[in-house]
This record gives sequence, structure tokens and C-alpha cells, in this order.
Amino acid sequence: MTTIIRKIFLALFVAIMLLCQNIFADSISENNIFSSLGLVVNGYLDFVLQGSPRCNVSDKKGGVFDGAFLGAIYITKQIAEDSLIRTHFRVTKGIGINNKFDLFSSLDANVGIIDHPTNGFPELVEVLWEQNLFDKKLTIDFGRLNPTLYFDVNKIANDGTCQFLASMFGNNAAVPFPNNTLGLRAKYSVCDSLELNYAYFNRDDGVWSDIGKNNTNFAEVTYKLYNNGNYRFLVWKDLQREYAQGIGFNLDQGLSRNIVLFTRLGYQNANSPYILKSTYCNKSWSVGFQFNGNMWSRLKDTLGIAVGQNFVEKLASKTAETQAEIYYKYVPSGCFALSPIFQYVDCPYSGIIDGQSTTAKNIFTLGVRTNITF
Repeated sequence: MTTIIRKIFLALFVAIMLLCQNIFADSISENNIFSSLGLVVNGYLDFVLQGSPRCNVSDKKGGVFDGAFLGAIYITKQIAEDSLIRTHFRVTKGIGINNKFDLFSSLDANVGIIDHPTNGFPELVEVLWEQNLFDKKLTIDFGRLNPTLYFDVNKIANDGTCQFLASMFGNNAAVPFPNNTLGLRAKYSVCDSLELNYAYFNRDDGVWSDIGKNNTNFAEVTYKLYNNGNYRFLVWKDLQREYAQGIGFNLDQGLSRNIVLFTRLGYQNANSPYILKSTYCNKSWSVGFQFNGNMWSRLKDTLGIAVGQNFVEKLASKTAETQAEIYYKYVPSGCFALSPIFQYVDCPYSGIIDGQSTTAKNIFTLGVRTNITF
């Protein structure tokens, strides 16, 4: 019975997406059913297939090949001139090859190894109220929030559905962001080049227990410089957990009309309780480039190249885990993208397998990602 219900929910979810796609194809008529209700509806379907000739989990030998599906629908309702309500429904199936490797950051950030798949059931992962004040200088968000949509954002390295797929190139691997959870966030634009951002998130990943105690505080300053450059300085701290604190830095900077650079640096206290829990490290850096297809007469295409390292000071192995990724996003039409992806990992999990220091095999994967947006 559970399997039948799951399939019904999945079919309904896909049907709604196809309906939205048809409406979008009709140039989003002013008279469609969503517009008549004052709703803005958009979303995407994302499929990832990846394979590797070997893995480094002791009970899984030989090559691996697996896939994952992620679908999302966003529904936004403007309730006043300066306020809105937004909901985000998600369906996931499978976690790809993530559980085939011991790593500090997953190879598929879309489904990860922390956010468990919904197995075909639509899940309400975000519901929020947003209010703008003082001529939109101050923005307040409250509800079930995704912390990574407000902190450590990056123009070219923040979305696994259309940019880099590995999680360490989407967010700082040394910052233990909570999963979607109860939160209050405020952003203040001091001027065109300076923003201040603060948030208070419950740490219980949806359970919402001990709200006054079980929380993490984030603060970030963003400087906007020449050529669309964004420089972000982040600090975070759990007030109730000793040593649970850290800092981060993140930038995206245009180098020319067709080339953008990104960089991330992260550090958390070596005694933080989050280290080695849910694969977090305490030091991380990454750097990469995005090249616009205009350089080779493919205006909508992009090429991404990135490399980074993750460290844990207290491991028996002092060797860093190194990850690299190359992807090419081919866009044959406005709503469809196809991306071949190559990933390489040197010394995965710093050479630690099953709690023991060892010489871990290096990993490389080949994959393809398809993405449909509406």
C-alpha cells in the first residue's frame, strides 16, 4: 500500500510540473490558473547518472554506477507590496553514488548524504514569510529556511543543478550548515556596495526542539566591488556548544566579459563537535573558474573548472583530501541543459577508512546531468 501511495504522489508531482511547463511554453499567459490566483510557480527536474571503476568503502568492491532524481516546485504569493509567502516542495529518489565513497564532501550536492531522499513522496522543505522595510533596505525572512540560500552564496558555485555538482564547490565544506529548519534572517543594505546579513537557525533539522538552546548563529558581511565582484566574510557560532565556531570567506569576481573566478576558504575550531560528524572537516579551500560559451560562439553554454582540499587537524593522517571537477553545460534550448561531468578525488577522506589510516585509492567519476526548468 505504501508503494502505491508513493507512486500516486510522484505521478501527481510530475503532472503538476508538466502542467507548469505547458503554461510556461504558452508564454505564461496573464489568464492562466496560477496568475488568476496571484501565484508565481516555477521549478525544475534534475537527473544525474554517475559511474566510477572503483570505490573506497570497505564492503563495496569494484565499479559503481548509480543515479539520482531531484524535482522541485516553488510557489510564491505576493501578499502586499513589500511582503510575500513562498513554499518549496521537493521530491528525491536515490542518492546516486554518494554512499559508495567515504569523503568529506559528497560528489552529488543535489541529494547529498545528509538530506535523505524522500523516495517519491513530495516534501515541504521550505515555507517562509518575507518582509521588506525602509524602502527595501531591510529584508526579514522567517519560517522553515534553507541556510545556504542566505549565506555562503556564490554567483558561479552554489547550485548543483546547473553549476558544479560536488558539494564542496557549492558550499563551504568547513561550515556545518543545518538542514532546512526553523530560522529568522535579517539582511540590511547599508549602501550599494555593502550588505550585512544575520540569522538564527534551529539546529535540530526539522524537529524544532529546544529552540532557545539548540541553535546556530550566522553573520556575514558582503562587499560588492568592481566588475560585479562579491566578497563575503562569514562567522558562525553555537552559543550552547563549546568550540562550535568558525569563519569563512567567499568571493566571485569577473575577470573579463566571459570569465568569472570563485574562491572559498573555511575554518572551524579543531575541537568542534561537528568535525567528522556528517563528514565535516575543519579546514577547506577551493578555487575555480567559469567560462562563458560566448568565447566559442555558444552564448548559453558554460564550462566550469574547480579544485579544492579538505583537512582535519586531529586525524592520524595529515594528508588533505583533494577534489577536482570539470563540467560542460550544453544548452540546446532555453529550458533544457545537458552537462557531462568529470570528478577526481585524491586521498579520499584523508586516507582514513573504517577509522584506520590507510592508503586509499584515488577516485575518478564520469557522469551526466540533465536539467529541465520552468
